[in-house]
Amino acid sequence: MDHTFVLMVIAVSSSGVLSPGPLFLINLHYARRYGYISGVLCASGHAVVELPLVLAIAAGMLSMEHMDGLRWVVGVVGGVALIAFATVQLYTMIRGPEGDKDSSAYRTPRWATIHGLSATLYGSFLAGIAFSALNPFFIAWWLTVGAKMIADASYMASMQGVLVMFIAHIWMDYAWLAGTAYIARRGTDRLVAHGGARLLYRILYIALYAILVYIGIGFIVSSGWHIL
Repeated sequence: MDHTFVLMVIAVSSSGVLSPGPLFLINLHYARRYGYISGVLCASGHAVVELPLVLAIAAGMLSMEHMDGLRWVVGVVGGVALIAFATVQLYTMIRGPEGDKDSSAYRTPRWATIHGLSATLYGSFLAGIAFSALNPFFIAWWLTVGAKMIADASYMASMQGVLVMFIAHIWMDYAWLAGTAYIARRGTDRLVAHGGARLLYRILYIALYAILVYIGIGFIVSSGWHIL
């Protein structure tokens, strides 16, 4: 394997990594409190799903034929999960917006980074797992676009090549999710610090949850069309 293949993996991976899907939006939700730390944990949860998926494809255990029978299940369950998550957050935001609290409430507690992870931090890791495994488009990407990279890597250096390919891909998830979480947190601090901007803060997060509901409905509808 040479640097040309690695660069190709990075270029192709950007089509999936930089797509503003459910995982990206969920990451923004957790970023408002824990910043880049939640992005790292969200990416770690994503990797927990992604690595076994890549290895299964490389071993010939998973293909589009296997996915056809499960696509509608993944789509419906994922859609319901997104809608439920977003609905709860919308209700919480409207009933008692966190944006009205002092910005210091959003700072990561010292004990959370020194002695352990809080429930919310742990939630970002679980969200990375759930909204990767329940995203039919993420799985379909690896079974189509990603499968070509896996096949090329396997041909060049067997399973070692697949692992090199995965590393060349996964670092982008960490950089993207941690970077956007950091920026989102900084933006949140600025909005909350200015009383006049708190309404904008609420509007932005209500829009975020509304988009999650829209994506969830899209998952369910596309799964219904697949069944028909």
